[in-house]
This record gives sequence, structure tokens and C-alpha cells, in this order.
Amino acid sequence: MKAVDVVVAITTYSLTHTDARTSATKAGVRVARMPFLLADIFFAGGPMDADYDKVKQDSEKLAKLITDAKEVIVKTSAGTNMKSSLASRSRRVESGIFTDKGAWGNLLAGEAYTAPLEGTGEGTIVVEKGWHPRLKENMRLIFAGGAVAEVQGGGTVGNELRELLKLGIGEEPYKSRRNLAEFGIGTNPNARRPDNILEAEKISGTIHLAVGDKVHMGGEVNADLHQDFILPKPDVFIDDRPVMRKGKVT
Repeated sequence: MKAVDVVVAITTYSLTHTDARTSATKAGVRVARMPFLLADIFFAGGPMDADYDKVKQDSEKLAKLITDAKEVIVKTSAGTNMKSSLASRSRRVESGIFTDKGAWGNLLAGEAYTAPLEGTGEGTIVVEKGWHPRLKENMRLIFAGGAVAEVQGGGTVGNELRELLKLGIGEEPYKSRRNLAEFGIGTNPNARRPDNILEAEKISGTIHLAVGDKVHMGGEVNADLHQDFILPKPDVFIDDRPVMRKGKVT
């Protein structure tokens, strides 16, 4: 990767949370990641057809709120009620515009995100059926002390996640995999598909929370897993201020 100027990474899994990507971008390589690529993202009216100058503007507005925040609370009608600290964490924007040396991000793009403070995630995430690949029933992730303590439901997907996280085992790599890794807000008005993670986390009116690695996005936990979970139509409170109501930015 370091032998070229630009990398367009059409891969099965994302290269975001890898030392290879970090090493390349530190060397000035521009990296556009396109995991889970589906042809229809390029169609007219699709997420690659969005006005990326506007996506960047909207993302930066939300990122400013995240930078100034001490605490975020997320609630959904499905039962999510999650709180974590964002204190002392920098904002990050994925705008789809990679014109500077060392710039990197996903294509399709559109999000503002940050890495929650280690040890601060408390509450429940309810991942709704249809909002994760192959998820046919709701799945509940219970957090305590900034990490997943229990996974309820989810059918086959839940079983696979429980196997990946090995709840109750304190050894690595399982301990780091359970860490609350990311809080992000989608900002692409043309993103629509809920069962493709790359696209779903960019949908305007959603937020996403992730577990696993966050050292590659400004946190302190280095894991061999980073898994996003998308929540539609959330209520979001930043330092007790309502930032979103039912997915609408206030």
C-alpha cells in the first residue's frame, strides 16, 4: 500500500482497523475503503450520487457537537438506553472527500464519529431485526463498565456474536472485543439499505455504536474486531441537550 499514492480497497472486510491502513496513511497514501461493495451504491440517486460537499458540511456540524460533549445518551423506541462519556475525545468526519495526503475513509461516506471514553458505556443497545446482516429477531447487548456483559436473543447472529465475544472470559482477544468502541451519526441522505453495514451506518437519521477496536480512531483499545450496530430513528442527548428526536436533527 505504501508503494502507491492512492488505494481503493474493494475488500470483504474493512481495512479501517488495521496497522496496514494506519502505516499507509501516515506515509501520505490516500485510502478509500469499499468493503461489502454492492453495485447499486453507484446508481443514480444512490449513496455515491450524494452531494458530498453537503455531506461534509452536515458531518462537520455534528462533529463539532461531539467534540464539545462530555456525555451522550441514546434511546430508541425498541428499547435502547445507552450512556457513555465523550470527554476529551476528538471529533472525526467521514465526508467522502479525500484530496489531502494521508486522507482516508469509507466510500460510500457520510458520518461524524468519535471513540467513547474507555470504561464508561452503560446500558442496553437493541439491534432491530433487519438492521444487521441476517438478523431476523431483535438482539440486545447489555453494557457495564464500558464493555458488553451480556448478549440476548439475535438468533444465529446472536450466537455468532456470543462466540466472538466469549462473555465472562477475561483473556485476550475476547476482553478487547467487548469494548464499546464508537459513537457515530449518519449523514448521507441517499443511503438507504439497512442490512449492509457500510451503507446502513451512513443513513441520515441513524446513529451507530460499535464494539471492539478503537485505537485506529483515537481510542486506547486495540482489538482484532470492530463491529458496528445501527440504530434507526434514535433520540440523542449530548450533555442533556436533545440533538436528535426520532432521527431528526434538532
